[in-house]
Amino acid sequence: MDMSLKKNHGFTLVEVLTVITILAIIAAIAIPSYNTYILKAKRSSAKNILSTISSKMETYKFNNKAYPTALTQLNYPANPFYVNEDLEPSAVATGSIYKITLSGVSGITAYTLTAEYQNTQIKDTNCKTFTINQLGTKTSTDSSNNSTDNCW
Repeated sequence: MDMSLKKNHGFTLVEVLTVITILAIIAAIAIPSYNTYILKAKRSSAKNILSTISSKMETYKFNNKAYPTALTQLNYPANPFYVNEDLEPSAVATGSIYKITLSGVSGITAYTLTAEYQNTQIKDTNCKTFTINQLGTKTSTDSSNNSTDNCW
């Protein structure tokens, strides 16, 4: 039997290594982009929580003629409280991504709400804290505590 007529089916080592190299390059680009996307999505959650609490603050003020002095008055588990990956409020920091605090309460005139990153979210060096006050003024800081406009 003539061996030169036998046809091989399969891939050469060079072809397999080329495919592996291409996949590695794609992964090197895609994984950091995905991680950045996840951090930004969690930022949106922090902003939504602050906006929700701010609305509850105004409703409380309307009904009680003063802002609440603690988040527990708005039926949150503690002051401060923590928000986990599932955006559920909790009194414990374990597994949390943001710590929510209420400060600067002055009767009917002032309050400040702050969301500060925790645990896995500390990788988000661009947006460490988000704040909103009774006027709706929104500010944020980066991991060096410098004011930044890129977060809200």
